[in-house]
Amino acid sequence: MDGDYSVEFDYHDSHGWKAFIDFTLVSDEITAIDFDYLDSSDNRKSTDADYNETMLGIIGTNPETFLPELETQLMNATIAPDFTGIDGVTGATHSAHDAELLIESALESAVAGDLNVIALQPIYVDGTYSAEYDALDSHGWMAFIEITLAGDTITAADFDYYDVDMNRKSEDADYNETMLGIAGTNPEAFCPGLEATIMSATIRPRLEGVDTWTGATHSSENATELLEATLELAVEGEETEVVLVQPDPVVLK
Repeated sequence: MDGDYSVEFDYHDSHGWKAFIDFTLVSDEITAIDFDYLDSSDNRKSTDADYNETMLGIIGTNPETFLPELETQLMNATIAPDFTGIDGVTGATHSAHDAELLIESALESAVAGDLNVIALQPIYVDGTYSAEYDALDSHGWMAFIEITLAGDTITAADFDYYDVDMNRKSEDADYNETMLGIAGTNPEAFCPGLEATIMSATIRPRLEGVDTWTGATHSSENATELLEATLELAVEGEETEVVLVQPDPVVLK
């Protein structure tokens, strides 16, 4: 039914953003659309200068660029008799998925002429999901995670680091002894500790409860970022490994 429709998620994600779409439907065509993310103060992701600058440096694009591109794809998409989906934008896989989920839900309501804002929560598909970085870090290690989801609960978690020979950091006796003396903890202790906090974390409507391990702030950040990536896969039910850009790469001189 023709009209102006609005749809949004009913939660802010782990980065503090909530996706929304406002669009106009005329004769089975989207004639106007506004797709963006808002923070808790209703500031837009697409106009956040610091965020856009950071993302451009990390992935080569940013919301200021890819959100209008996704809007154009949505306006050109076939929506009747069924929504055919969009191609997406390189570097914006998660945002493309958000856009498709929001528009599909809104179109379902459009059939009944329901113009009300629709609140959505992520629906996770049971399965095993994994993520890792694309290179060794500056110390010669690469973090990875593998989780198993069942009924919106993480039932198993494996978080650790590999070196170039696929040896685990948590099993490297010399490294663990050295780190214990320096940081008061080591991978032998904090990797299982982070796995435990991951398994006890709340994942709906947003990820909460992954605590920072004392003496292992960097590893805690790695674990959280990788976990977020696996949960994004779980929304899509894609049991393929996702590879993230190494945040602490080796600097060649």
